[in-house]
Amino acid sequence: MERPGAPHTMFLKLADKCVREGNLAGALALIQKARAENPENRYAEAYEERVKALMPPDAGGSAAPPPLPAAAVTKTPAPPAVPAMPLAEIVGLLSKAYDALSNSDFSGALAILGEARQLDPTNGDITALEEQISAAVSAPSTPTGTGTHYAVVRSTIQAYCEEACDLAARGEFMEAMQLVARGFVLDPADRDLLECERLINYSRLLSDMQQTALEAASHRIEQDKLAEDAILGRLAHHLARARELMTAAAFDEALTEIALGQLIDPAAQSLHALEEEIWKRKNTSAREHADPRTNAETARLIRLQILAAEEFARSGDFTRALDGLAKAYVLDPTNTDLKRAEIKIRQQELRHHQQSANTPLKLIYHYDKVANGE
Repeated sequence: MERPGAPHTMFLKLADKCVREGNLAGALALIQKARAENPENRYAEAYEERVKALMPPDAGGSAAPPPLPAAAVTKTPAPPAVPAMPLAEIVGLLSKAYDALSNSDFSGALAILGEARQLDPTNGDITALEEQISAAVSAPSTPTGTGTHYAVVRSTIQAYCEEACDLAARGEFMEAMQLVARGFVLDPADRDLLECERLINYSRLLSDMQQTALEAASHRIEQDKLAEDAILGRLAHHLARARELMTAAAFDEALTEIALGQLIDPAAQSLHALEEEIWKRKNTSAREHADPRTNAETARLIRLQILAAEEFARSGDFTRALDGLAKAYVLDPTNTDLKRAEIKIRQQELRHHQQSANTPLKLIYHYDKVANGE
């Protein structure tokens, strides 16, 4: 925001005063002086074009400007008796007064200038700013009429509104509100400025909400990524631990680690593959480390079951024979003697049933007993 004391700023303020008084030629001259001080000021450039458009064709912009106050031409040197500290305080008070003026707080700005006036009664910057506030307060709340003054004010306000809307569209909300504040100095109750201010506030609120939503989404994605990394880390820990235990032949503990990993991710293919490998190694180890005495005892029990099953089969009790073989299979499902004995007994059972079907039924009692009624 431009501060009082800059030459081009003071020229533009005096130009506003000339426009309100209807002195377009004087305003044009002051605007040109402001542009000479600061050629990059786009507001001064737009202001000059609008003032030229409102001037009569024969005016030519050749009228001499009104006499400038000392504060606009050269800064009034501070009296030798004034110490450095009051001068710094005056600059601070002028800055506060201009901020209050930008917010249309005219009474607050005048109160601040009153404090500054007590420190330096002859300061030209204070005088110029007081004149600008007095002009703004004395201006009608709503410009009326169709004269040149009204047209220039409306044109300037319209330019401020257009530029403020462009700034708001680019996200430069602070700069946009500064332009609207300058427009309120010309007409505090202008409806276009009020609507422009409302739109800027709404755009800023919407931008803040969008920014908050983007930050929340980014935070949520980051948290999901952290959670996923944590799950993968825990899964990798269980897999590594299971491999270590499998290498150490602690197969039951390794299978426990696999079960814990499946609680985290039941569909993990790496867990299922390692589980199958652990089971294979466990079975192989069990066969390699089996006690020979235990194997001999198992073979003896299986042989006894086979002998008992063959005896039941010879007596025709094939059911008990096959039940005995089934019990033997529990001891050693891969025993070849059991398989041969089962095949033999089933063949005997089949032949037995075939013979029973072809043998005629015989009486088991004597004919004489039947004749005697016994």
